[in-house]
Amino acid sequence: MVDTVKYAGDLKEIARLAKEFSSSISGACGGSFEWGITEVADSYMSMFERFCPFQEGERVELVKDVPVKNSSGWNHCRHFLIRGGKATINGCGYSDGKFMFDVVFDDETWIDEGKEKPVHTKHTFGLNETYLRKLS
Repeated sequence: MVDTVKYAGDLKEIARLAKEFSSSISGACGGSFEWGITEVADSYMSMFERFCPFQEGERVELVKDVPVKNSSGWNHCRHFLIRGGKATINGCGYSDGKFMFDVVFDDETWIDEGKEKPVHTKHTFGLNETYLRKLS
C-alpha cells in the first residue's frame, strides 16, 4: 500500500529542492531561472551548430576498423565494421569529450553459424568522431 504521508513529504522536499536549484541557477547566471536554462540550452545547441563534424543524414565512412570483442553483441557484425564501411548519420550527441554519432551502415548483415544473413531492420551503431569521415 502506498504511504500517502511519506509521498506528500517527498513532494514537499522536491518542491524545496526545486526552489533551491532555481535560486542557484539564477545566482550563477545573473538572471531568472528560465533565462539561465535557455542560455544553457542555446549554448549546447550552438556547440553542435558550430563544431559538430557531421549532421544527421550525411554520408560517412569508417576511417579505421571498429574493435569488436568476441563476446560483444557486435561480434556478428565485425565483417562490415571495417575501414571503408559506408554509413549514414542517424543522430548526433556528445559524450566523454567527443562528438558521438548513431550511424546506419549500408551493408549491414548478420553472421550466424558461419553464414551471412540479411537483417530485417537495420540497426544504429554508436561511434565517436574518431572513427568517421565525411564522404565527398
